[in-house]
Amino acid sequence: MGRQEHDDFTNEGVQLPINHELKLTKLELTRAVLLTPVLLPVRLLLFGVLFFLSWVVATVLMLGVDEETCRNRPLHRGWRFLACRIAAFLLRRATNACGLWVKTKGKQAETAEAPLLVVAPHTTFIDPILHFW
Repeated sequence: MGRQEHDDFTNEGVQLPINHELKLTKLELTRAVLLTPVLLPVRLLLFGVLFFLSWVVATVLMLGVDEETCRNRPLHRGWRFLACRIAAFLLRRATNACGLWVKTKGKQAETAEAPLLVVAPHTTFIDPILHFW
């Protein structure tokens, strides 16, 4: 019983899902090299400002709310509903500023039809983003 070679897992002409090869043209590579130093600080600044504004809205949302109130009464009523929407909007724009765009297909089910929120049991960088999307 010898050690299996890595070549046993590859087939000629078959694209493996874990392999990725990035092929850029000279124009794309030049554009990336020239625009990265310009766009990166702008995107980071925009992300920081939007994230800070969403934090301010969330802080105002939670003013005067204790732990018992959170457990017994939903905060999605009245002006707090509007504040939640504003915070989610700002966080969506912050992710857009970083170049991440989420496309939603179909329509959301009504609460009477599907009263549960199902979340996968793993955590990646995209899980929190999808939560407020």
